[in-house]
Amino acid sequence: MSRNRELLLNNASFGYRGAPVIADATLRFREGCVTAILGSNGSGKSTLMKGILGLADCLNGQISLDGRDLRQLSDMERARTLAYLEQQADCHWPMPVEKVVELGRYPYRHHRLPAQDLQAIDRAMDIADVKAMAGRKVSQLSGGERTRVMLARALAVDAPILLADEPVAGLDPQHQLSVMQHLRSWSSDGRIVLVVLHDLNLALKYCDESVLVTPDRQLISGPTAQVVNEENVRRAFGVRSLVGSHEGQPYILPWDVESC
Repeated sequence: MSRNRELLLNNASFGYRGAPVIADATLRFREGCVTAILGSNGSGKSTLMKGILGLADCLNGQISLDGRDLRQLSDMERARTLAYLEQQADCHWPMPVEKVVELGRYPYRHHRLPAQDLQAIDRAMDIADVKAMAGRKVSQLSGGERTRVMLARALAVDAPILLADEPVAGLDPQHQLSVMQHLRSWSSDGRIVLVVLHDLNLALKYCDESVLVTPDRQLISGPTAQVVNEENVRRAFGVRSLVGSHEGQPYILPWDVESC
């Protein structure tokens, strides 16, 4: 995997059927960094991700990786370059967990590398903590367990860019922390990681940078500790917050709905 990768958006607008949801986004995502995508429900966080993936219309602007326009990639190149965990991802067939995770290796089917496939699958299942349920059918799992299986499938792609839309939704606190710790480790191997989060403190603890989408769809980007502050949280979510630090780690606690 090459070093110093950069995913760049230059005045990129994304939407559906010609109607923009995210307009004129100029953002830089670097390898070795986890970037949180934050904002209220319906603000356009998922559309920003889908625009990068090519699943939402790119109405103008550029999306490039290391200077190459992502829209010029073939479908298989795109599938090997961009791994995606969609919001509330699920499997609708009663497949064994291990077989679902193996689907992450599908983009490599024309040049099989069995040893690499097995290594990628094993590592992904370990990170998502699903090895113990390898032989169980996904239809027999809880919602949180299925979320971890679908995360493992995305990780098994072993792509240079991982986009995860709410990967900790529905997980218990231990698995939320574990997943975020592993995503940080995943990025440190030279990958670009974008993650949609609603928990601001997970962003503060684990994400190097953040993009906050405001209700009027302005983008506030930068180091997480600068983006996630009392004023920006008020602007984005309409709440008052308590702020502090513990063991040198800043935290923010949304406390009350702001009065009209």
